Amino acid sequence: MDLQKEEVLKLEEEIFKMKRSLVYLGLAIIAVIIALSIENPFSSRVADSDGMGYFVKDYASKNVAELRITQLLDGVSLKKRDGVWIASEILTDAKKALLSDEQRSEPEISSSNADSEKIISYLGMFGGLEEGIEVSSNPDNHNTYMVGAAGLRVTALSSDGKKIFDVIIGSGGPDFGSTYIRRFDEERVYLVRRPLLGVFSPRAQDWLAPESKEEDQIPLSDSNSPNR
Repeated sequence: MDLQKEEVLKLEEEIFKMKRSLVYLGLAIIAVIIALSIENPFSSRVADSDGMGYFVKDYASKNVAELRITQLLDGVSLKKRDGVWIASEILTDAKKALLSDEQRSEPEISSSNADSEKIISYLGMFGGLEEGIEVSSNPDNHNTYMVGAAGLRVTALSSDGKKIFDVIIGSGGPDFGSTYIRRFDEERVYLVRRPLLGVFSPRAQDWLAPESKEEDQIPLSDSNSPNR
């Protein structure tokens, strides 16, 4: 009789384990469905909710007078002067530290005419950009989305020097038509429905006007002269 009772208890224990495994499997399936509904790698668009706000509020590209783009050793300033865009190299803190470690002097900063049409077109990338989906608020995850120290910082300034936006552009999203991004002064990371990766180069030579050549470069000190 005791042997029969022991067998019944073992059978009930096995049934309980099977039920628990099925519960875990069900929870895992639900988690996958939720993840795919938020970041669907098989879709050409990132799903977002109705009534979503804009990432840059009250944005108008015509108000941007300077665009500063930096990443590690590279940096460029794109500044509008009398309706003409000028590209100048920025010596980033990382570049200055490297030159100091190598005991090299800082190079003379020069400026050249930039491709105005390209700049105006790319500034439009922030127009109508929805805030997207918040994927993390933990700063420990910044490197995962490439929005940490190695991320691409893009800052837009008005003619009076006020910030219009200041963001870190990270890696591409799961559907190749989206990008991870965060505001520079915030920890929250968003997945936005726009391919921003690889658009804003931190190198000055990538922004030069087609007709600009090395021999046409103007020293920055001369370009600020009142005689020019």
